[in-house]
Amino acid sequence: MVPLSGFAYYLDHFYGIPGVILHKIKAGFLLAWRCTRLALVKAGFPLNRPFLVFTCPGGTDAAGLFAEFGSVLGMLEHYDKWQSLYSGIGVDFKDQGLYFDPAYGSNWWSYYFEPFAIGSAESAASKPITARQHDTFAHRAENTLSRKTGATLINRYIRVKPQVAAKVEAFVQTHFNDHLVIGIHYRGTDKVKEAPRIPYETVCASVQTAINNAKAGKIRIFVATDEQAFVDCVRGNFPQLACSCDAIRSTDGTRVHDSDENNYRNGEEAIIDCLLLSRCNLLIRTESNLGLCATFFNPAIPQLLLNRI
Repeated sequence: MVPLSGFAYYLDHFYGIPGVILHKIKAGFLLAWRCTRLALVKAGFPLNRPFLVFTCPGGTDAAGLFAEFGSVLGMLEHYDKWQSLYSGIGVDFKDQGLYFDPAYGSNWWSYYFEPFAIGSAESAASKPITARQHDTFAHRAENTLSRKTGATLINRYIRVKPQVAAKVEAFVQTHFNDHLVIGIHYRGTDKVKEAPRIPYETVCASVQTAINNAKAGKIRIFVATDEQAFVDCVRGNFPQLACSCDAIRSTDGTRVHDSDENNYRNGEEAIIDCLLLSRCNLLIRTESNLGLCATFFNPAIPQLLLNRI
């Protein structure tokens, strides 16, 4: 039985076990090639080392902010392991993706995070990642990257822009201080295509259990979601405890980033929600990259995942 992981899963879905075996053979050759190059570099051979550029798919292949963020973490993990093979790495989303807004520049990564270029691109050929590499990095972050490793990569390489961090801190000072905070992330709308939809009542029951088990007297519930109806449900069940950011949310089941009108704001609100969830004392969440990345920003946070792909 061939274990399925990464592209092997998709190959098995479309081509069956023969496709998986071919994938494993190709992956073995690729690993051997990298190991050989690494040995040659360490031995002093003057091999060309490209500058790896992480790019963002556009059009129908464009993904949500924290799907892309996870892909960047996957690339950083790859670079940490094989950095001798590259002159450096950088992130350049150009004018692609769901959050591109020409009023803020061409590279939407730099709207919210400090731009970074590790190593040197001088006298080195730039090598954009392939679509397959992009998906491999994403799969790694979503399925096998540990919280500890994710946190280490964030602390080493990624800095949130000061204006975004200031909004997070202001919300914490206003709503979280001196409270035990239960964070909820509910990913609705189109996520039902990838993970089972959890009834609102199930989430609220989990929150009530957490409240009953809490030893602290002052409780606060922070709600992050793409569905306005879920915010209304939590506020109705816990009217004195619930708080949330003022954000664009779906009222009819469509994704909030299907419109081009609020690209920058959609991205900023997603990051603020993620960072606020990471500042909670307990995270109750449904399957999503945003909730997952909150655990990378705070690997010590206890979490309850209510569904799994």
